[in-house]
Parts: sequence; structure tokens; C-alpha cells
Amino acid sequence: MNVNTDSVPLNVGDRLVARSQVEVKGLVHWRAPMTSDLSGTVPAGTVVEVKHEPGPSASVVYCWPIDYDAVAELLIPSDERDSLKYDGYGLVIHLAEIGGAWSLLDSLGD
Repeated sequence: MNVNTDSVPLNVGDRLVARSQVEVKGLVHWRAPMTSDLSGTVPAGTVVEVKHEPGPSASVVYCWPIDYDAVAELLIPSDERDSLKYDGYGLVIHLAEIGGAWSLLDSLGD
């Protein structure tokens, strides 16, 4: 079942959990006027927290993993993480994946 964001809005601080191993995309932030993209796979049980509420016509939500450093090690090469210009990252979760690859933690009874 997909989440209808009109009837079940996502709020800053809501948490989602990966139901199984899932492909993700995101952005790497730099202490420079740029970002770069990232993609990879996170394991089942990965928990992310909503950092920005999706707008009314949004198709994605911006999240940070709760285990931020461990997920960074999976997705971002060490030479990038070790760079003085590295300034973190975030993941972009498609709203259509909620109820499929991702579940709201509260919906699991947690």
C-alpha cells in the first residue's frame, strides 16, 4: 500500500525503515558551491529520518540515515568522506516507495 501524502503527511522527524535491501539515491554536500549525486544499496532495517517535509506536489522526501556514519561508509568512497571539502550527504526517498520498499516506523508498531 502506498502512502497518500494528502491523507498521511510526512513530517520532519518521521522515520522510515527499509523493509529489504533497497537501492537509494541522494546528494553529497561539499563546502563549495556544488553537490554531487550518490547511489547505492542500503540493507534491510536501515532507518532514515525525514529532514524536510515534502511539498504538496512532491514525489520525493529528503532524509538522513539514523546510523549516518555507517551508511556513509556503504555509499560514499573514503577519499570523498576524508576530503576537507566533504560536508555530508542526504538520501532522496520516492514517496511511491513508502508502503513498499520503505515503511513508516509507526506503521510497524514501533
